[in-house]
Amino acid sequence: MSEKILKGVFFSFLLVLAGQKPAAAQAGAVPDAAAEELVPLEHPLPLPPKAPELKIEILYLDKAIAEVSRDTATLPVLYNTVKEIYLKQAKMDKAISLLNTYFSNRGTDIGVLSSLAYLYEQKGAAAKAAEVYEAIVRLDHENAPFFRSRLVDIYLQQGNTNKALSLAESLARLNPVNPYYLRLLGRAQQAANDWKAIETTKKVIQLDPQAGDYQRLAELYVKEKKYDEAVAALEEGMKKLPKDAVPLGILIGDIHTRSGDYDKALRVLNDLMWKTNVPDVKNNIKAAISLAEKLKTPPVSTAVPVSTTPPVAVNP
Repeated sequence: MSEKILKGVFFSFLLVLAGQKPAAAQAGAVPDAAAEELVPLEHPLPLPPKAPELKIEILYLDKAIAEVSRDTATLPVLYNTVKEIYLKQAKMDKAISLLNTYFSNRGTDIGVLSSLAYLYEQKGAAAKAAEVYEAIVRLDHENAPFFRSRLVDIYLQQGNTNKALSLAESLARLNPVNPYYLRLLGRAQQAANDWKAIETTKKVIQLDPQAGDYQRLAELYVKEKKYDEAVAALEEGMKKLPKDAVPLGILIGDIHTRSGDYDKALRVLNDLMWKTNVPDVKNNIKAAISLAEKLKTPPVSTAVPVSTTPPVAVNP
């Protein structure tokens, strides 16, 4: 029996050498590992490519910066990187000087220039910031409206109401339902004493009412001595913006005080004292109450009264 087994194994081995599979393999049996290892690969795996030779040199930072700065496309990245380092070291003047050098050399990267304008604003250099923003507007037509809106703010700070109004009007024409542009226009009109500021502010309130809008509208009415309209505007704001009701109510009390109606002012202000627990707000209300009470009660005169009775004649 063992002789037959040995003959079968030997015969299978010969078939493998001849490139044929044994009957068991042809019938679907799983071949053993030894038989699989003997089958040659039809497509040998490619050898990995030879790695390029690595060149290491001594490279100092100043030399590296000098080398990459020759590529003008990388300059904005370098300027912004060094600017950030200066700012982290609290050296804002150095950062401004660096970016201003880029600007003076007719640099055109909007990111670098807008950073310079922003830093000028932070330092209170409005004229310098305006100069940079004006250059950006000429360079970047796509994003010009944003930078023009910054210019409106700066012109108003400088008291240049004509420039501010002209620019704000152009922005409002560009997008007549944009609350931000309309607010700028209303502020510019108010600064220029333009009566259209009232109508512009009303449009803003229709689109996106905020407490500051109602305050501006009330100020415009007070300027025209239209106290009832001013109070009505603030009362509308209190209804539409409950979270801002107390600050707007303080303004109502102030308007009554300014118009000479001290009793109304005191009623409004005393009522507001029960509607807030914020210490600073309460102090503001107390100050407003104190002012109204002081103005309501005229000061007591300490002068000696002068008699209006004619002197009695003395008989000689």
